[in-house]
Amino acid sequence: ARHGTYTASSHAAHNSPGTWTLQPDGHSLRLDPNAKGEADRVYTLVDNDALQAANGTQVLRRAGATR
Repeated sequence: ARHGTYTASSHAAHNSPGTWTLQPDGHSLRLDPNAKGEADRVYTLVDNDALQAANGTQVLRRAGATR
C-alpha cells in the first residue's frame, strides 16, 4: 500500500488520527493529521518499526516494538 490511516498516541498527547502517504522517493512518509490545526509532517523510514522526522531528531516507534 502507498497510503493508509494511522493513530499516533503518546503519554504527552491524546490519540491523533490521520492518513499517511508514501512519498515518491520511496523512503519517506507524509503524515497528514485529521485535525485542521495540525500541519503535515514528513518522516524517513528507519526500519519496519520506526520513523524519524525528516527535519529533526524525533523518532516515532510502532506500539509494542522493541528499541
